[in-house]
Amino acid sequence: MTIIQGHDKTHLIGANSLDTQNANHTVTLHHEWFMNPWDRLPRLRAGNVHNYNLYADDVRGLAAKRLRDTRAAAMSTANQNTLNNTYSFNPFLNGSIATENGAILVEKSVYHDCLTPLRNNQTDPSNPVYTGKIMALDTIYQMDSTYFRGNSTDAGGSNTLGPVQAAIIPFSWNLPGGTLPYSYTPDDPAQLPDILAAGSGSGVVTWNKTNWLLTTYPATAPQISAQPQSQTAAPGGSVTFTVVASGSANLNYQWYFNTNTPLTGATSPLLTVNNVQATNAGTYSVIITNGVGQAVSQTATLSLSQSAPTPPQFGAVIVHNGHPTLTINGDAGLNYIIQTSSNLVTWQDWFTNQLATPPFDWTDTNSPDQPRQFYRVRLGP
Repeated sequence: MTIIQGHDKTHLIGANSLDTQNANHTVTLHHEWFMNPWDRLPRLRAGNVHNYNLYADDVRGLAAKRLRDTRAAAMSTANQNTLNNTYSFNPFLNGSIATENGAILVEKSVYHDCLTPLRNNQTDPSNPVYTGKIMALDTIYQMDSTYFRGNSTDAGGSNTLGPVQAAIIPFSWNLPGGTLPYSYTPDDPAQLPDILAAGSGSGVVTWNKTNWLLTTYPATAPQISAQPQSQTAAPGGSVTFTVVASGSANLNYQWYFNTNTPLTGATSPLLTVNNVQATNAGTYSVIITNGVGQAVSQTATLSLSQSAPTPPQFGAVIVHNGHPTLTINGDAGLNYIIQTSSNLVTWQDWFTNQLATPPFDWTDTNSPDQPRQFYRVRLGP
């Protein structure tokens, strides 16, 4: 479920209060885009929910609620009762709700104009049986012009994100070992609006009224609704490029490296590059074709991250005829400078090995006749 718009109630996990089976629920929700939902992102009764990269946009929902309240205030008491009891239009704009010892962790998400982003009780705040555990980490909350990014446990988070309305129970998972059973890489919450707008749904559809009377439709050329994105990987890691396209079947994909080199077997919407090396760095693009036409994607760049060199270290030390031989370990292709000192205060450069290939041995053939001699090795320019 990628987009949910204008719903009263969205996800309910645990149908009945205090049902012992509720504790068996374990759910992960991520990259969900809610537009003006009223409630339950999700509502959890016992069990566990991991929410990350959730985007709840209540801007228009809050505007509608304020307009409703303004008009209600100008009504007669009888008309207000009719509005409240018959039409029941009063968006309460709740966010994520943990109850009955349920555990919800929200990470790197966005709540915009949501009145109560985090709640921990929705039945009886005075009864801890109905209270759950909920916490947000690195989450954005914006209400009108007030902006907060951080954790719900931060000084500014407890009075913006919450949770409300019962006494807070410190967060912990109701899982074996108290930890999640998987790893994951969330996106920056500040980028969620763009990421979800590009990748949500199955594409953009333009549907003329006359199409309702047709039983067959003309074929359409491919159109790209989500372009592949540039990425950075560490040497030996892996990355996946993704393209989202629409058009008449069948859509055929061919990925290219550095514009004009087709990649063998790269014929799906996903391209995974494993064991990334320097030879993989460059630009990637995809051409999508069908019987009507083609679409050429934008290029995405794969870059290698630069890791810090390993600090040089001494290995074995052997002394023969009063001259020490030292083994130096580190990364290849760097300059190593060995320094000496008799007092650990003043150091003198004693030997330089340009573009060395460790491990290598060095013997101090000029070691002075000192009671003590100290050595250290550092990377040179």
